[in-house]
Amino acid sequence: MTTRLNQRGLKTDPAAVFAIAISIWRACHNCAGRDETLNLSDSYGGIDGLMREVMRIAVLFEAWSCAHVDFDELDEVWPYLLEDRFGRGCVSILAPDRLLDFDERDCQRIAAKLRLALR
Repeated sequence: MTTRLNQRGLKTDPAAVFAIAISIWRACHNCAGRDETLNLSDSYGGIDGLMREVMRIAVLFEAWSCAHVDFDELDEVWPYLLEDRFGRGCVSILAPDRLLDFDERDCQRIAAKLRLALR
């Protein structure tokens, strides 16, 4: 994956996309480990389907962030912050088996949960 320009000409960070994806992946599997009724494979037509959703969300959030987050206000390295906190924030607003519903409105909800400064 290479760094790409989003609609506003801002570069997305592939490390941030990866950090979001791994964070969601871990959070979903942690939830599934605590709730035996949650079957991620069944919810997404296989674990590869879950990975597609995780990557879709990661790309969407990183592109949204480039347009809305004030990165100068961050006290942490962006990908590290995302890896540490994004997944927990995501599954707190959407159940792990409901990631298909994630859209741009959820980006703002996650940003608020992570207490990100917005432009």
